[in-house]
Amino acid sequence: STSTTTPGAADWATSSMRLLRELYELFKFRLKEKPDITLFCEAGLDPIMIRTERQRVMQVLINLLTNAMKFTQQGEIRFGCQLKEDNEIYFFVTDTGSGIPEDERDKIFNRFIKLDREIPGTGLGLTLSQTIVEKLGGRIGVESQQGIGSTFWFAVPLGAYD
Repeated sequence: STSTTTPGAADWATSSMRLLRELYELFKFRLKEKPDITLFCEAGLDPIMIRTERQRVMQVLINLLTNAMKFTQQGEIRFGCQLKEDNEIYFFVTDTGSGIPEDERDKIFNRFIKLDREIPGTGLGLTLSQTIVEKLGGRIGVESQQGIGSTFWFAVPLGAYD
């Protein structure tokens, strides 16, 4: 089979439940140092078979969850996925962090853009995430209110390799 020679192709079908559970365990452990934050995973009742590069989806979710952790001091971080009617899977990470000013929202996917100089990071995570999502045939975005929190989301076709 070609799965041994094509990077990422070996894991192109995965259960949404398993992927989200792995992330939940990883970030529950990472959040031990921030006891004022509660982590919620909203996986839905029915597992969704995702036909796309699992590692790439994981990488984007890890970037978004890491950012949520950086910018949230207390409250909650919620993440999960839903099946949308137009045959795509919608992933989201919502936090009760500092939020993003309206005039900054368009810039955050640009390279080396960091809205908070005090928080460690290169300013490349969102740019990289956008590139990955677009290569998978999807789209990425953010909804945010300053002082209330943010929801970063991305949607990819359910059968990117069908």
